[in-house]
Amino acid sequence: MVQFKKILCPFDFSENAKEALQYANHLMLKDEDAILYLAHVVDSRVFDYGGPIYGQEPSVSMVVLDQSTREQLEKKLLAEIPKVIQNRVETIILFGVPFLEIINTAKDKNIDLIVIGTHGRTDIAHMLIGSVAEKVVRKAPCPVLSVKSKK
Repeated sequence: MVQFKKILCPFDFSENAKEALQYANHLMLKDEDAILYLAHVVDSRVFDYGGPIYGQEPSVSMVVLDQSTREQLEKKLLAEIPKVIQNRVETIILFGVPFLEIINTAKDKNIDLIVIGTHGRTDIAHMLIGSVAEKVVRKAPCPVLSVKSKK
């Protein structure tokens, strides 16, 4: 039988991400040896308008995600997790292109399953840059459970 011991759930605080997290939480409750990696990616493309083309440095970088900001994000992430499994959850705050960061994390952590919502924060972003979930499904090194919104 296939067992999912290492589960990665990308989380952008959208309603669909919360629905996907419910599936990940359910899997965690069924296996007391499983570990959940709850990841939030700060999209660098939102801030990347500087650089050599404009003759200036980008205004936001990994440095701006200081310890206080990271702690606040981690606290918000853990607030979404049932207390009974919080000791088996590792929060991950990343900065970069979301689908690439998710795939790289899955490789680095040797993830068994990615649980991801099919729709993130904005439909406009989907039209402009494509769906993060679509790219993760196509390029992931492991199985992906994509959770469609109930709405």
